[in-house]
Order: sequence, then C-alpha cells, then structure tokens
Amino acid sequence: MKNTNLTKKIETLFEESNLELQQQTKRPKERQITIDKLQLNYESLDNDKLMENISYLATTLNTPIENWNIFFTRLIPFFEMGFLFFNHELRNQFIFGKEISSENKMIKLKLPKSDLYQILKTDAQSFLLKINLSHLFQTEKMTCFYVRLEENISFVLISQKAEPWLKLKMDSLQKALINHQL
Repeated sequence: MKNTNLTKKIETLFEESNLELQQQTKRPKERQITIDKLQLNYESLDNDKLMENISYLATTLNTPIENWNIFFTRLIPFFEMGFLFFNHELRNQFIFGKEISSENKMIKLKLPKSDLYQILKTDAQSFLLKINLSHLFQTEKMTCFYVRLEENISFVLISQKAEPWLKLKMDSLQKALINHQL
C-alpha cells in the first residue's frame, strides 16, 4: 500500500515538472505534443456507407456556408484533417477528430476553379506547406483532396487510407455530396 502511494507521488512530481517544462518551451513544440497525442488517439471510421448518409436536407433558414459547415463537421470521423474555405479564406478546420477554431487565423489561399463536386487529388505535404502546417505532420502516407462545392465554398480533406480503401471512401464522399444537393 505504501509503495503504491509513493509511486503515485513520484508520478505526480514528474507530471508537474513536465507541465512546467511544457510551459517554458516554445508554442510550436507545445502544439506538436498536443497534435501527436491527438494523432495517436485518432482512428477514422471505415464505414463508407455511413458517410454516404451524413447528408441532410438543407434548409432555407441557413445560408449556404452554414449548410456546408454542418456537412463539413459531419465528415470529422471519416478524415484525419479537413479545411473549409469560403471566399478563399479558411473558415473551419479539424485535425484528428478535433474541430479547431479558425476565428483568429487569416489563412487565404487561391484555390483552383474546378467543376462543382469534382474531387481532385493532390499532395498533402504541398498543401500543408501552403498553410504553414507541414512541420507538424508526417505526410508521406497522407493524401489530400480538394472539392469545390459552390462558386466560393470548398473543402480540403486529408486521409491516411491506402489506395483501395481510399477509392471507396472518395466514392462515398461523392454520393454524400450528391445526396446533400437533392
């Protein structure tokens, strides 16, 4: 019994010193520790049929950006990262299952003019480099997808799935987008 209490006290001391150390270190290192923890604890859903059914009936009460933002947040369990852009400006994002506020971030990108609902594949490293996040992730196993939803609204989604499963996931996303517009 005493040995267990002593062990707990020692663990508490190490936890406190680690907290102090984290507070003294620079912010990017702090973010890296948090992102590493999120990444270790995150596993995307593999149920592609479930993704196809995340769409909902859009209402006239919401603006298009509000409707797409709701749809976007429903994608969180299916992708490792996601970014919602409105007028080339970052409006919402999620990383490893956690929605992250974009209020004070002024990230603007010139995004391609593709056909609506066309899913374009690109390199995750180059995209994350453009928004200054490439140093936080190991991107060699990630694939990035760009989807233009309306004239000025688009998603960028990143997944770590391998190719056969990735194709199924993108087909399900395509069906969900079509269902959303019906």
